Amino acid sequence: MEIYYLDSISYMLVDIESMKRKQTLGECYNCQEFVHYSRLCSRNPRCMKCAGPHKSKDCLKPRDTPPKCLHCNGAHTASFTGCLKNPMNRKSFQVTPENAWS
Repeated sequence: MEIYYLDSISYMLVDIESMKRKQTLGECYNCQEFVHYSRLCSRNPRCMKCAGPHKSKDCLKPRDTPPKCLHCNGAHTASFTGCLKNPMNRKSFQVTPENAWS
């Protein structure tokens, strides 16, 4: 495409690159489930810090107590990317090509 060969726009030097896709899956901030977003969530809230039935912002857990993952009951928050129940750790994704248009 011709857009990749542009080197200036209105006398300003530019470098056009293809869009890089996000390599992580979304997680709902309401119920903490993966590949699910809080904007459309109608499930009951779950705390990401203590796995309780309340929103994370309303959590009364002291900072010095370790968090509890609601997915695997591990000693980390539910949003921890190294959790064994995180779909990103169970499935291998293809690396996006450098040029997505080819």
